[in-house]
Amino acid sequence: MTPLKKNPITRDSSSVAQNVKSPNTSPQPQVQANSPSVAPSPKPPAAIKDANTTISLVGTGNSYSKIEGPIDPEFKSKRQITGTYQGIKVWGPVDPPGQLGIWGTEVTVDFDICVADGACIEACPVNVFEWLDTPGHPASEK
Repeated sequence: MTPLKKNPITRDSSSVAQNVKSPNTSPQPQVQANSPSVAPSPKPPAAIKDANTTISLVGTGNSYSKIEGPIDPEFKSKRQITGTYQGIKVWGPVDPPGQLGIWGTEVTVDFDICVADGACIEACPVNVFEWLDTPGHPASEK
């Protein structure tokens, strides 16, 4: 899995504290008469094709060559947008799962130099990255 996040999630410690029960209280079962049964909804696939996603993370690309960083600051003038993933612009070339390109506009991730160690997730002060499963890519197997 590799890191990426479009919309950061912040957690409020007060909401977590409200959900913690005191050890001396025992839960009382509540039964409602004539309540309809609700079937759990199935989990969506990892990558849903929609208007905000025009590329796939799976394919037959086998170029896994390691490119040294950092991200080229001029990549927007040297590369073209090849598609989007959940609304995030992806700058090519892209040949999944080997070549995944550079993702993002303001905050970017070059998946061709990403080592998938989670350092960007830990270092980011505003929580913009998350793990992204890229099936078939060696970095996803870590």
